[in-house]
Amino acid sequence: MYYKKSFEKSFFYVIIMQGDKKMKNYNLLVNDEELSDLINTVDKVSNLVLGHGRGHTMFVVDTVEYILNRLGYDNHTVELGKVAALLHDIGNLTGSSDHALKSAEMSEYFLDKTTLTGYDKRMIIQAIRDHSDGVEIDTPFGAALLIADQSDYKKDRVLLTITEDVWYKNLLEVEDIEVIVENDKIFINRMVTDKFCQHTMDKNKEAKEMYFLASDYLDCDLQLQTKSS
Repeated sequence: MYYKKSFEKSFFYVIIMQGDKKMKNYNLLVNDEELSDLINTVDKVSNLVLGHGRGHTMFVVDTVEYILNRLGYDNHTVELGKVAALLHDIGNLTGSSDHALKSAEMSEYFLDKTTLTGYDKRMIIQAIRDHSDGVEIDTPFGAALLIADQSDYKKDRVLLTITEDVWYKNLLEVEDIEVIVENDKIFINRMVTDKFCQHTMDKNKEAKEMYFLASDYLDCDLQLQTKSS
């Protein structure tokens, strides 16, 4: 029994270490104190309406990982997606205007701490730069980043709850978001209260267009659904 337990412990230790090795660059960045402080600071910027700090960042990281895994992409692609998601909003320190470009520029510094190839770094930077408009989707992880980022519109991200903007007020009626991938279909389910207005939500036409551009790149059918919470 002693040998069996020892073998099992060793076996699972190897599996864990292999997993860590496969994601070594992501793990390096997610544990980087300088980057962690920067992500935490982003949510404290007073002129933002939507939170872009740790809560949103980790939602996007987890959702990108989930989408790519469910669609059968390799571990390297998944890691590049997680790195891009981790860095995608770090330029939001001065507000959302041009934050994708600023995030892409700032990401170079942190990517230089990794052992990623020059090509991988360029693709990550490009995905970050494109994540707010979707005009140049070049990678599967860039498409997954767009879908994950645009999905995270819900009440716990609204920082300025007292606002005259009807669209942002409507987000307070979105209790949660659920992303489900089944075969070649991606479902974005919004859990909403009875005060939620779909017409108001649909005014954000750019987000809707990006959903479908990204899903087309992934050869998936995307469906937006609303459910009562």
